[in-house]
Amino acid sequence: MRTAGIAGVFLIELCVLTVLAELVFRLLIPQPIDAFNFTILERGAGVAEGAAGGAGDQTRAGYGPYAPHREMRFGGANVTINSHGWREREYTFEKPGDTYRIIVVGDSIVFGHGTEMEDVFHEVLERELNAEFGWWKRFEVIGLGGEAMETIGARKHMPSYVSAYAPDAVILSFNLNDVLPLPGSLGELAPAERNPVMTVPLLRRAQRWMELNVRPRSHLYHFARENVKNFLRQRGVVSPGMFRDAAFDFESGYARVAWRDTSGLLLEIRDYLRSRGVRFVLFVAPYEPQLSAGVARIYRDEFMFVFKDTLVEGLPQKVIARFCAENGIEMIDPLPLLREGEERKYHRTLGGMVDFSHPNRHGHRIFAGSLMKYFREFLSEEAGRDGSSPNR
Repeated sequence: MRTAGIAGVFLIELCVLTVLAELVFRLLIPQPIDAFNFTILERGAGVAEGAAGGAGDQTRAGYGPYAPHREMRFGGANVTINSHGWREREYTFEKPGDTYRIIVVGDSIVFGHGTEMEDVFHEVLERELNAEFGWWKRFEVIGLGGEAMETIGARKHMPSYVSAYAPDAVILSFNLNDVLPLPGSLGELAPAERNPVMTVPLLRRAQRWMELNVRPRSHLYHFARENVKNFLRQRGVVSPGMFRDAAFDFESGYARVAWRDTSGLLLEIRDYLRSRGVRFVLFVAPYEPQLSAGVARIYRDEFMFVFKDTLVEGLPQKVIARFCAENGIEMIDPLPLLREGEERKYHRTLGGMVDFSHPNRHGHRIFAGSLMKYFREFLSEEAGRDGSSPNR
């Protein structure tokens, strides 16, 4: 009884201290609790999860993860979610006649996190295609961007997207942090490379609950979360899910398992799209530390990132390019274009947090330019085979 009483008093004191600490942070050290917190887009304002008009429903073909018809300021930019649960203008599922339709599948880069919608690369690409080839066909470039849309998620939802939108081409926006091992391969990893959040279902559920329910509300939680990330970052682990980033050391045992599993998923996506006569383009989005040795030094010295020189040298892109060449996959690598010029192409910090993967408006325009160069080459040939010309 005495032990139980002491434990009860301790818990009460802990709760009181936690509440007081939360008040101190809210009043004196407010935290950017909405930064990178995509869970606030998954429910309609004031709507219970699962209710009509509430969370996005990806069980319906072509629908995205976000609550439809939302408008808000998020990540330093205006965000509008359309009726299908995507940050995109309204497009019909049925493809209009005489239209060449491209869908761009990916994560928060396709979402355009931190960037106004008109500057996101697929929006720029659509305008440029219509300006240059509008005499031949009308072009739609539809962004299906969901936060943390990893390759396994893209593979899972690809049939839904293709059946709903009937695209002529699919661009898979592939971020380097999409190189991940499948759950069934975790046993092959060395103990130091395993991840308790990945391997213990109870921890995964607890983390998801904290992210959905505590993170959008608690300034204390945000402060603790960011400091844990800083601690992990110095040990080569950068994400809140405690996933190691394979690109940071692409020659490690972890990276070899992760790339083997990820490349297998890419082959499945290739085969699926090929069977339906849909062009498949893999667009590999770089990290900002890859742009130059000077930028890499900033991330190492100021932000305490730990990564091998092979990242700066572009080893991940070289491995991916070799794989694509051997397996008949079209790959677009914007890294050479990004290395040109002196202007900042990435946010670097966004909402008070380090951001090494999301391009700013300049970076998005370079992304669009690299894709436009690719599409210009083969669309000119296709239009020519149709007997069309700009002067007809």
